[in-house]
Amino acid sequence: MKERAVRLFNLYTGEAKQALFFALLAFVLFFAASLGWKLSDALFIIHLSASKLPLAYGTISCALIGCVTLILYAYHRYTPTHVFYKLLLLATIFYGLITLSLVTGVAKSTPWTWFILKVCNHIVYI
Repeated sequence: MKERAVRLFNLYTGEAKQALFFALLAFVLFFAASLGWKLSDALFIIHLSASKLPLAYGTISCALIGCVTLILYAYHRYTPTHVFYKLLLLATIFYGLITLSLVTGVAKSTPWTWFILKVCNHIVYI
């Protein structure tokens, strides 16, 4: 079974542990992003109601056009690894600020927090 996996994924001797770690990291990253996406939807509907969803989705689509343009330019100018690390850093800062606003209670007094969470979370997920 191990030999089939090595041939299937074209792994060299000693790379199996790193490949498994990378796959686990990718799974955890995807799980966290999808959990954040679903929770942002729920928090948005709880705090702002479903009547604001068209505005949110319109904002998301306009923001995605700008973000995709920026990311394509970044891929043209920088290496994919550099772009990935910068996007990961921005996502970490975003979730850190949202967590800080939830802990300090700022999010409960400002309805725009839930709107920004929903819009930015869709952008981070993509």
